[in-house]
Amino acid sequence: MFDGPTTLDIDLTAPVVSLNLRAVYESDALGILMICAAVWLRRAVDRDDAVKRILVVDEAWKVLTHLEVSRWLQENWKLTRSTAVQCIAVVHRLSDLEAAGGRDSEQVRLARGLLADSETKVIFRQDPPSWRWSATSASSTSASRRWWAACPRAARSGRRASARSRSSAP
Repeated sequence: MFDGPTTLDIDLTAPVVSLNLRAVYESDALGILMICAAVWLRRAVDRDDAVKRILVVDEAWKVLTHLEVSRWLQENWKLTRSTAVQCIAVVHRLSDLEAAGGRDSEQVRLARGLLADSETKVIFRQDPPSWRWSATSASSTSASRRWWAACPRAARSGRRASARSRSSAP
């Protein structure tokens, strides 16, 4: 983790800070670096400088495999009203949250909790088995589940349901 070049003069007070951890994605260092990021974010939140902060956790299922990071994310989700940090978790399918750990492990329970604690859920392009699981897990209303089940496949996948018109060249 510390044996190669890094970003010099990183400004953690900049309006946008992106921590790309792709190089350590398959490494045990991911958890360590997430904890470092957590410490930085906690200090930023504690500054109480009226700056709006948005925490985006991409590939959340992978990050949630680290128990301490899962606990830290749960704390952030629970404290969003007091810290004013908007939390966003990005996964391919909601069922990916089940991959955070072993069956009914603490990581999986924490992942399910993050989903339950999320006020807004945006779900795109789910295949039928996934959207059934998503509808149940995302605590959607019975009306939205009926709409989802009845709408055309193209509408569920985010594609336009109507056919495109073709024009022929002269």
